Amino acid sequence: MHSGMTTDSVTQPLRSFRRVVFVSLLAVFLLACFGLAFTIAALHIQSAAWAYISGESHWSKGQQEAVYALTRYARTANNRYYQQAQEALSIPLGDRRARLAMDEEPLDRATARTGLLAGNNHPADIDSMIWLYRHFAEAPYFKRAIEIWRQADEYILDIRDAGRRLHEELNSETPSPAVIEGIVRELERLGSEVRPIEAEFSTVLGEGTRWLRRVLTYLSVVVLLLVTGGVAVTFLWATRRISASESKFRAAFHHAGVGMAQMTPNEQFIDVNESLCAILGYSREELLQTTLFDITEPEDRAMDQDNFRYLLDSEIESYSLEKRLRCQDGLNRWCKITLSRVGHYMNVPRHLIAVIEDVSEARALSQQLSYQATHDALTGTINRAEFERRLHEVIRHTHIDGQIHTLCFLDLDQFKLINDTCGHLAGDEMLKQVTDMLETHLRRGDILARLGGDEFGIIFAECDSDSAHVVSEKLRNVLGDFVFNWRGATFNISASMGLVEINDQSSRAEVLLKEADTACYTAKDQGRNQIHIYKEADMAVAARHTEMEWIGRIRQAISDNRLSLYGQIIQPVMETNAGLSYEVLVRLIDTDGQIILPGSFMPAAERYNVATLVDRWVLHTILTQLSQYPAHLQQLSSCHINVSAQSISREDFHAFVHEQLDKHDVPEDRICLEITETAAVSNIVEARRFIESVRKRGCQFALDDFGTGLSSFGYLRSLPVDLLKIDGSFVRNIHEDAIHFAMVQSITDIGHLMGKEVVAEFVESEVIMTELQDIGVNYAQGYAIHRPCPLHELLARKHDSDGRQLPGNS
Repeated sequence: MHSGMTTDSVTQPLRSFRRVVFVSLLAVFLLACFGLAFTIAALHIQSAAWAYISGESHWSKGQQEAVYALTRYARTANNRYYQQAQEALSIPLGDRRARLAMDEEPLDRATARTGLLAGNNHPADIDSMIWLYRHFAEAPYFKRAIEIWRQADEYILDIRDAGRRLHEELNSETPSPAVIEGIVRELERLGSEVRPIEAEFSTVLGEGTRWLRRVLTYLSVVVLLLVTGGVAVTFLWATRRISASESKFRAAFHHAGVGMAQMTPNEQFIDVNESLCAILGYSREELLQTTLFDITEPEDRAMDQDNFRYLLDSEIESYSLEKRLRCQDGLNRWCKITLSRVGHYMNVPRHLIAVIEDVSEARALSQQLSYQATHDALTGTINRAEFERRLHEVIRHTHIDGQIHTLCFLDLDQFKLINDTCGHLAGDEMLKQVTDMLETHLRRGDILARLGGDEFGIIFAECDSDSAHVVSEKLRNVLGDFVFNWRGATFNISASMGLVEINDQSSRAEVLLKEADTACYTAKDQGRNQIHIYKEADMAVAARHTEMEWIGRIRQAISDNRLSLYGQIIQPVMETNAGLSYEVLVRLIDTDGQIILPGSFMPAAERYNVATLVDRWVLHTILTQLSQYPAHLQQLSSCHINVSAQSISREDFHAFVHEQLDKHDVPEDRICLEITETAAVSNIVEARRFIESVRKRGCQFALDDFGTGLSSFGYLRSLPVDLLKIDGSFVRNIHEDAIHFAMVQSITDIGHLMGKEVVAEFVESEVIMTELQDIGVNYAQGYAIHRPCPLHELLARKHDSDGRQLPGNS
């Protein structure tokens, strides 16, 4: 007991002192930050006030130049003077637009910024001017200045109207000198009447600025006194905390939430707390009769010999490790043990402090996360990354032992049909059943992985390509005999397979996968439900046959007007009056009437520089159709239109967008252009220039497939987009996959922090909708909300304020 008290008297003052010093320094730092923040705010306010004084001079100059130019215009009838008057009036009129926008609730920040910039105010002062107006509109002096501003704006409107009447009179067939002279006298009167108002504005604002400086000076003194008092109180508190900590240490030690023990240098327990007894299942008396070494799993006893010696030799102060401790019930429990050395001062003998935490659940979770990182969440097979790692290992061993293996790339032929007709839930169930069949009929030692979508990879171990062809044929027959049932609908399953041999000539896994993929495509091209062994000529033939064929088909479809627009509604996650929003989707109608999804033809279009032709057709067509449905435009909140990576970097497409927006009578704030994250990042300069150019007109921008890039959050600050569309691969399984849930949560939180709204794609069930509500996602899009339909159906029917179809509409 004496030993325990001696340890308390040494360790707790030391630890409490460190903690209290840290808290004290933190408090002083926060107080200093408060003082600094106040100083910055004071400078910010004064800077904004002076910006208004400077802005008044631009306002006054613009008004005077406008009156002068209009007078000259009346005398000379030279349109150049009328243009000068309009340019001069744009300054006070810009200030007026800004004032009206700043009076709105909520604040129309974009219009306010544009107006203040038009008023020749310095761009660096704009935000502070808006902030001062919004927060000090009712303050002494500033309130009176705003009233004068409103009064002066009435004169500006009168001058503008007089200028318009003068312009109309001078451009009439028989201008009346009397009317013109009357307008000139009116302009002179307005100019003379507004000058005292301008002077009063400057005087009031100047007095307000001086008053504000006095107030801020007094407040600075108060803040300094508060900071000084805060520092004094902090140090007084620190002194009292240190003196009180020693009496509290014993209770903290024995009732700590983690296991704690004091030990001699030979690991003999001299004191333990209740938590440690609960973790290990021993009583306090039992632990005091043993050592940490005795209850350590024998296999783990040698793990920390070097660190333990360094600790006792004073070369280190503490260290941590995880090892298994034997509990009273005979079972092992993984524990994190942190050992610290105490002693060798104030006549206190050296001893050890151990903090012991039960990490069994954490290790189990870590193992689970490791499994999720290497396995496909849907099928339970290894995922593409793990498959490629194992393929690398197979190649390496092949170079050592010369053993031949075969890589198989398997693609299901009917998967897209099932997904399109029955939804992704049906597709997921089919993938699970196919995986079970493949695992049942594969040989021991073979490796199966889901590579993505409906694609699987198989490594046939110790099997050349001819033997692998025999095994693959058996798998093909098994799949061919299988009938998939989903809610009364039945589907026959078939698969196309590509084989490539793995031998001592094989180089990289990426090359083998590409060759196997090419062989699989060749099998599809030969009629599907085939097996093809890779040959050198396959790559060029497949690429030329498919991609070049698509280019001609796309051009012909545009020429024949065989592209079709579909729409899919984007719905608010929470009940709001957000209006109708939807994404426009393009389809290609083949010559036989088959509807082809963009995933089949757009990759070739982008690779061979015809994607811009599709983008032009889509943009022109949708704007034309929208302008023909004024009732629909009244309900419309946003129409999302996809733009390809190719179009982003083309100057002629930029001009085309502006031309179409000018040509069609569609409110520009109802248009939202979508670009993929990959396209934006790969053309970051062009993307930003394109976005900024079109956003000035009021259009919105969405960043599609967000989260798939390696540096998504890093590039987000560089792109002035309004919405983030989370890639559907994260959304589909958030109710089952903790990692995907965390990804969606993280993207949503950061998007909201940056002032952007978030849209979740691939929302296919009410369960997912519930999860999205909890996360705080703004909008949802997917089969659970709306299946894509021909766009003309959306244009013709009525919807409520949340985009839902009203009863009685076709």
